[in-house]
Amino acid sequence: MISKSEKARKITLAVVGGALAALMMFPSAAKPSLTVDDAARSLIYGKADTTWTARAAEMAKSDAVAATNLGKLAESTNVDSLGRAKVLDALAQAGTPAAEAALFQALCSTSARNDGTYPLLMAGLDGGSPTHQGRATSSHKR
Repeated sequence: MISKSEKARKITLAVVGGALAALMMFPSAAKPSLTVDDAARSLIYGKADTTWTARAAEMAKSDAVAATNLGKLAESTNVDSLGRAKVLDALAQAGTPAAEAALFQALCSTSARNDGTYPLLMAGLDGGSPTHQGRATSSHKR
């Protein structure tokens, strides 16, 4: 025969188990951490959402290798003007020496310089006009 305490324990376990199962059905509010591969895929396939730049900037700020790889992504011919601008914005927001070096390298690349929006990319980084003769970044001169 089952005692009252055993019955109460079984009921408690069933309720807790049901609650945990129900919680697993809801998606997590936090976005999973971004990797360079994830960033590249979402950018190339047009799936970069409104949080992409901020998340990529955090990734570049915390990892110098990721900043370098994001810079290479901006240099790629697979990325359109909008995608390139998002990558450059992320690198500029990161503000680390590695991110600035990657930003400078990306802006000097042939694919970026041949991009029709290149003057706008430069103006967006320096805050000047599209024809300014200012600096590419805070530590590298053109």
